Amino acid sequence: MTTLTHPQPTQTKPNGNDAAPVPATQASPPLWLCDVTKQPITTDDCLICSRNGRPNACSFTPPILEALRASMKSDPALKAIHSLAAQQGVTVLRVSSLTGCTRQAWYRLTQGTPLETPSRHWARLRGTIFHKALETMAEKSVLAEQRFVVDLRAFGVDAWIAGMVDHYDPATGVLTDLKTMNAWKRLSSYPDLPREHHTAQVWIYGWLLEKAGLGYPRAMAITYMTMGDIRTVPVPLPTPEGRQFVEARIVAKAKAIVEADPTLGPKGDPREAWQCRYCLYKTACPDRRKPQKK
Repeated sequence: MTTLTHPQPTQTKPNGNDAAPVPATQASPPLWLCDVTKQPITTDDCLICSRNGRPNACSFTPPILEALRASMKSDPALKAIHSLAAQQGVTVLRVSSLTGCTRQAWYRLTQGTPLETPSRHWARLRGTIFHKALETMAEKSVLAEQRFVVDLRAFGVDAWIAGMVDHYDPATGVLTDLKTMNAWKRLSSYPDLPREHHTAQVWIYGWLLEKAGLGYPRAMAITYMTMGDIRTVPVPLPTPEGRQFVEARIVAKAKAIVEADPTLGPKGDPREAWQCRYCLYKTACPDRRKPQKK
């Protein structure tokens, strides 16, 4: 049943333009920050502003805003995994939680994700567009955009690791991860591909496949994509000792995240300053790295 509220007066925007009247129905909670004012705004109010000609000179049109909203909805399958995990008293961790800063993963787990502007969400939507297009066109014989879940309780950690494998061909044993980049140069001019944290992520996907009973991949690669370029680079397979290290690292990181002191949290371990520069929790984190002075 819809809850009605008392009509409210029209408000004025920072640039002096009149805003659209506040809807009579109860507003949904803000999904992001206004791209212009950087203040929380509901998606409905954002769409009203956009349909009224974007008086604040915002670049986001209604179709793009609707696509952003749709891309941010919870995946029903992942939602079911979280629900089942909660019933069993375990924590669900994403693969990205195991390759980045441990404290950042803990912040995300305990505090949720802070609101961002549509501009920040756009990079993720762009990646989703690539992934969805390639998923629909993938051969039927391959595993495309398939999620795997591994239970770490056998390792003494009350956690499940959930990861989405972009592309795996059981016939050839080739695992391929897809990465979109906001790059203006030709990808061939980047000497550091594959990047270290991307390689670590692909190795975890290989671990997930092996734990799922599909065997360890015989080859790995990362396909980097921009709006005008594409480059596929091989990822070296870890040695047997390296695979053992990857598993030990997964268990140690998961343990540090889920068993951290609820007040202090785990120690932050960002490898590079850019990880702190783009971190949503950098203002609260005591372990953030300072940029190097040149």
